[in-house]
Amino acid sequence: KDGREEAYQTIAFDNVSFLSTILYDYLQAVNVNIDKPGGYAVYGLVKSKLQDLLSQSIIIANYVVWTALIESTKDDITGEIFFTPSIVGSTKNEIGAWFDAVFYMTVDKSPDGKKLYKLITVGDRRQKAKIRVPSSIAQAIAAVETPDFGLLTKKITEANKTGGK
Repeated sequence: KDGREEAYQTIAFDNVSFLSTILYDYLQAVNVNIDKPGGYAVYGLVKSKLQDLLSQSIIIANYVVWTALIESTKDDITGEIFFTPSIVGSTKNEIGAWFDAVFYMTVDKSPDGKKLYKLITVGDRRQKAKIRVPSSIAQAIAAVETPDFGLLTKKITEANKTGGK
């Protein structure tokens, strides 16, 4: 250590799916319920711990990035398939509201068979994605972006400087 203190610019958790499962298992073990299904209390504690982690991260860094694995769920009435973060409990349905930006990454194939990675920034019914930031920033980010956090932060920084012009 050189004695200097530098503020964190970015804190990333890759992936919160694993973290939520570990928290759940830990809380089940602490409560001696390891072989029983978790109840509302355990799911509530997992949600609370994840919210605490996010709150502390926001205090420490300018950018907070969480990734999650995706699971598909089928609506029993319509048969429609939805993609949600793979997180224990009902948190998976509301975690997107905790963030200013939620992106969905997908992999397609080019005509020659190469993988094309895409970051979806505008969602639809099946996959939730959004940007809840000033319009000057939202206009600087395309509906489909290259999945490069450095490039996104550069676009956001430039949009802040120029007011989106």
